[in-house]
Amino acid sequence: MFNPLEKDANFSEVKLTGIRQILFDDHYPISNAPQVTQNRRASNIKWKRLSVGANPYHLPKSKQVFSKYLNIVAALTKKNFVVQIRHPMTVFAQLVLPIFQLALYNLVMGREPYGLNIAYVSHDWNNQNNKTGINTSLVDFCSDTYNSKSINGSKLACLGNEMTAICTFLNQFEKHEITWISTASISESLDLIHKGDAIGYLEFPENFTHHFRNRAVHRNFADNETIDGSSLRMRMDLSDAISTGWLMNKIFNRYLNFMKETVISCGEDFRLTDLPIKYNSVFGESDEQTWIEFMQPGVILAFMFTIASLHGILWVGEKRLGIADRGRAAGITFSHIICASILSNTVVIVGQICIIVAICVKFYGLTMGGSWALAVILMFIVSLAGQSLGYFWASFCNNEMDIVMIQLFYLTTLMTSSGVMWPLESVVKLWRTLCLMIPVSIPIMALRAIIFRGWGLDHPEVLQGFAVAICWILVTLGVSTYVNRRKK
Repeated sequence: MFNPLEKDANFSEVKLTGIRQILFDDHYPISNAPQVTQNRRASNIKWKRLSVGANPYHLPKSKQVFSKYLNIVAALTKKNFVVQIRHPMTVFAQLVLPIFQLALYNLVMGREPYGLNIAYVSHDWNNQNNKTGINTSLVDFCSDTYNSKSINGSKLACLGNEMTAICTFLNQFEKHEITWISTASISESLDLIHKGDAIGYLEFPENFTHHFRNRAVHRNFADNETIDGSSLRMRMDLSDAISTGWLMNKIFNRYLNFMKETVISCGEDFRLTDLPIKYNSVFGESDEQTWIEFMQPGVILAFMFTIASLHGILWVGEKRLGIADRGRAAGITFSHIICASILSNTVVIVGQICIIVAICVKFYGLTMGGSWALAVILMFIVSLAGQSLGYFWASFCNNEMDIVMIQLFYLTTLMTSSGVMWPLESVVKLWRTLCLMIPVSIPIMALRAIIFRGWGLDHPEVLQGFAVAICWILVTLGVSTYVNRRKK
């Protein structure tokens, strides 16, 4: 009786599947195949000839190994694509999550405060209001009625009215920047600060315009009364360091603009009000770049790295369910899994890069000073580094909760210590060394150099970014391969 599990001289292999296939080494027709109808269980076998050229056993040994390797990788890649098709929300989340986080950073982080409540006291305005009986606030009066004109509508002379200097200063602010609250006295302003209804107050001394004119005329020979009478006084709630820091910087810059406009209206050279320090840029524009633009390269790389590293969790799930053990018994190695994962996830990574770059350029004003190709390649390599690190952690874990906790600890450290939101130059020296060891720290510096400075691979900082990302890929995959081989 013919046993289909035995290898015959006329057969190179017998493989039992849903449809039984026998690979022939000779060229005689199927009609000459052995008779197996005597066995009732074997009567359902269907013989299917494969061409000799498709038989891998006619290839040299090295090519047989390579062909088998490719077939396994192709099968695993197909499996990964099938899983992605069956779970489209997973792919959708991988594409949308970086965009969502990028939008959140642009909407929340690095923006200037607005609508802060500032109380003000002006004795000149109180006196003016009592005389004229104008039923409006000082800010509205300056912006609507007193904008570079006197009360009767004629053009103002140089500091020709007692309200000129005050209104010129207040008109430097946009309406949405600060919410001005009028108060009758300093004690009332302080009461608003103590209640939390205002972050500070600004006091215009009595006869502010008069003293400001005398100070401009007498300059170094101005007396103490003139100096005090031409100085603005502020008291603030400094418990909110970011808001008060922004507010003090804003008021300082608006005061410089006020002085420049006053000097111009008086027919003097506006350069007299400039600071005796000139700032000139070599890369970028000091007046244009915002904190959001500084963070964009770091946010892009950090979240692409983070999402790519989450694939290790799926492999831990397969190990827990025994799928990885069955695959190992069938000849699937860790290198097969890595190659298939890279091939199947390349489509998602390329989609992430295209969408993120398009959104940053279209909606958030990202301008490229260097090579787009170089920046895109760096993003892709960093994503692969994240994926390899995810499999590195997965090699030491047998339960999803273990790797989730490791990833959570590591990724929170990454977001705060890799230079995404704050420059590493301000980090404590000892911790800075550890920060530079994070996989995305140096690549973020390289991406910023490409975007903002236009540097290429000929510059060491950009070259280091590529080298660090590639080294992390090689080291983590090497260690992971060694660990998984030892587990056999």
